[in-house]
Amino acid sequence: MRARILVSGATGFLGGALVSCLIQNGYEVIPLTRVPLPGAVLWNPEKNFLESSPLLDNLEACIHLAGDPLTLGRWSPAKKRSIFRSRVVGTQLLARSLKVRSFISASAIGYYGDRGEEILTEQSPPGSGFLSSVCKAWEEASCVLEDKGVHVAQMRFGVILDAEGGMLQRLLPMYRLGLGAVIGDGSQWVSWISRSDLVRAILFVLERKLMGPINAVSPHAVRQKELSQELARWVHRPHWLKVPAWAIRALLSTMGEEMLLASARVEPSVLLNNGFTFVFPTLTKGVLTHYDGSS
Repeated sequence: MRARILVSGATGFLGGALVSCLIQNGYEVIPLTRVPLPGAVLWNPEKNFLESSPLLDNLEACIHLAGDPLTLGRWSPAKKRSIFRSRVVGTQLLARSLKVRSFISASAIGYYGDRGEEILTEQSPPGSGFLSSVCKAWEEASCVLEDKGVHVAQMRFGVILDAEGGMLQRLLPMYRLGLGAVIGDGSQWVSWISRSDLVRAILFVLERKLMGPINAVSPHAVRQKELSQELARWVHRPHWLKVPAWAIRALLSTMGEEMLLASARVEPSVLLNNGFTFVFPTLTKGVLTHYDGSS
């Protein structure tokens, strides 16, 4: 009998690639969806609803990826509430409702806040700011499962790079027009991971039953100006624009401060110490390759 894995966010940019990988590795995948689909379980965390379904019987694990996207734009109070509730309330619902052996929840390196040149590992304390508070509550929501003997892991995702979606899908059209830019002074650290490596890392955590916080980032963070220059080079366009920090703060407020100007130099200590190998440890054009399940 194939091990049964429940996946939230299964149809998204990351979830779709993960589901393909799990199926290719012999798992039975049960998507958790907001609309009725064959072979899926219905839920609505805002209404505290999780369908009672035999598909939830004998679950090996739940991989919880769902959350309101962190859109590039000024965050209104309503958007902040949505970001917070979609992560924390949904995780609380699953944590109290499911019977699983393992629970892997997405988190984010926003946990660390703006830390300048400090090298950050899983043992580093949380930072301050809105995203840090979201990540702390998000991770705490799944910790209750530890008292039930569940293997719980919180994977702190860095910026996910792949041309098929996520940040690059929004940025590459601008870079193709020659509008790539250094943000602020460009010295802030960007901790990133290719989508294919992230999919492999989730599978690695599942099969090794790793627990606790896990930084899901490449071992080689880059400065924002280096990332921007590399993107321009990939699409064969000039790179000369600069956007001052004051303009980012004026236009985008909290979002700009915490997502574009903050610096987080994060290391994947747990993954490396447990023998995980990255296909894309450094920033090369290969990270743009669409995930095909072969890596």
